[in-house]
Amino acid sequence: MKSPKVYIASDHQGKGKAFKRALSLRGWRESGFARSRFVSFGLFDADWRGEDIQRLNGKPYFLYPHAARPMVQYDGCVKPRTDCRTMFVSAPAGVYLMKKIGYPCEVVEVGWSLTSIRPFRPRETVRNITFAPIHPNSNGYLHETDKQLNRAAYARLVDYAEKNEASVTVRYCGEIRENGLESEFAGQHKNVTWKQGAKDGSTDDILSADLVVSHQTYAYMAVALGVPTVMMGEDIAPRSGNSDKSFCYAEHFKSYRSYLAFPLDILNGDPEKVIEKAVSSDDPIKKWRDRFIGKPFRPEYFVDCIEERL
Repeated sequence: MKSPKVYIASDHQGKGKAFKRALSLRGWRESGFARSRFVSFGLFDADWRGEDIQRLNGKPYFLYPHAARPMVQYDGCVKPRTDCRTMFVSAPAGVYLMKKIGYPCEVVEVGWSLTSIRPFRPRETVRNITFAPIHPNSNGYLHETDKQLNRAAYARLVDYAEKNEASVTVRYCGEIRENGLESEFAGQHKNVTWKQGAKDGSTDDILSADLVVSHQTYAYMAVALGVPTVMMGEDIAPRSGNSDKSFCYAEHFKSYRSYLAFPLDILNGDPEKVIEKAVSSDDPIKKWRDRFIGKPFRPEYFVDCIEERL
């Protein structure tokens, strides 16, 4: 008797949608955890979901990207499991960096799945800036390092906006204070609008902007969509943790810092010149974009990889 094509999955902030859609088109059906004894495999965003993996009772599981940036948390912050069948990554950088930090399982590139990939569109003037601060964890925790980065970037953007008659939309997640931006900031500058967002993959505030200033996934999506982008704190080691007790920095960042860091950082150099570079041409970021955004998602290839490994 042929086994049913059933699997279980997590869907971290909607980042699993493209992968589940691809499986559905091939006849695979997602099942709830209560029926995990009938499934063929698990598909998760991270292997620290130990309870989910245990429910598979030894059946294989695969990982899709937890975030746009490759999982450099495995460089000393999070200990990887060794029983993952395959980690799927978005771009060549994911394969390179996982090998660089000694990740023990197979890593396969399947393409960028978070947004479409669009050509870069330069801007002659910057009128609308979307600033997405580094967001807190689901428990509201954000380390002081990231709060300081948010404050410093905000200060530079407000100064730039006032000098250049631009407006800034601060798209924050959680509470303003959890981002390190005190609530009194919200009414302090007339050219700043505050908007509470969600970790849902929304791109409206990216596409309406002349410039996006952010960090990690939101910034990576802006690059993929061809919107001029500047990041922040790119010279500081990747970090992980949802409390001061669990917080840590990646151990070997120096060995891959020049490879990982986005070329344009609002906190590194004169903001006027950094922004001018960002909006004028994509020449400074082409090599980085090829590494970290790469090519569009290949759904057929992804499902082929799953089925071959089963």
